[in-house]
Amino acid sequence: MTKRTLIYVPDINPNTFLLFFSKGASGRSYSLRDYSQGTIVLTYARQYQYTDQQILAKAQWILDAPPHDTNDIPFWQAKVESLNRQYLISQSLSTAAAYVPSAPQPPAQSEAAKPQSANMVLLAEKRVPVKYPLLNVDGLLNHPVKGAKPQDLERIFTSPRSEDYVTWNVVQLLLLQPVAHWWGQFVQLIKRDNPNVTLEYQFDDLPTLDTWKQFKSPVSYEQRSRQRMAQSDNPSLIERSHNMRSVEGKSEIDLVISGDCYLIL
Repeated sequence: MTKRTLIYVPDINPNTFLLFFSKGASGRSYSLRDYSQGTIVLTYARQYQYTDQQILAKAQWILDAPPHDTNDIPFWQAKVESLNRQYLISQSLSTAAAYVPSAPQPPAQSEAAKPQSANMVLLAEKRVPVKYPLLNVDGLLNHPVKGAKPQDLERIFTSPRSEDYVTWNVVQLLLLQPVAHWWGQFVQLIKRDNPNVTLEYQFDDLPTLDTWKQFKSPVSYEQRSRQRMAQSDNPSLIERSHNMRSVEGKSEIDLVISGDCYLIL
């Protein structure tokens, strides 16, 4: 027996209804189709940790789907857009646990002289304001690299020019949806701008994303750097070249995208 429904499951895709096919009684034979981008993004049970019943239990809306050809993209795109307008009236980043600074409240007359409170985090026993909307603050504070660097965190929270702020929020936005929903589009963009790249989209080799991963410098690079210092006209650099402590720190890669057959830094 095959059952098709249109479902809205924020844990799977917070932005649109999906066409859900479930087949048999195993709970692990189903597919999800996303038509919201004007194409078909098709994913299968093996790409999720849930059974079909667990997905339905997570659904906020479950509607019967018409018995129509699933390859008719205009039909299904119009259908889901209509449902999205009808049911998903207000989409916000609240599903991403966005940390948005509160608007300052007017002080009571008796406390007019007191400064206004702000959203703060505690960094190295110092209270630091979070000035800009930030996704998954707890994840950032517990990050194995950035979480141990209070100065870097303070720049993310307070600087209008923080590159790390952009990196973190963009990656968190990507992680809001299953990788299968956007990885194919990424591969197309990579190949468009780099025609010689042989990377191909494979549904069974989806990437993991790691931010600010650290790598030790290669021994040969360390040796060349030490040699350059030894040949310098600067006495302090020459002296430093004789110190066996590493002259090159670890490289901190903003984003690492890795699969079984590829590694992108």
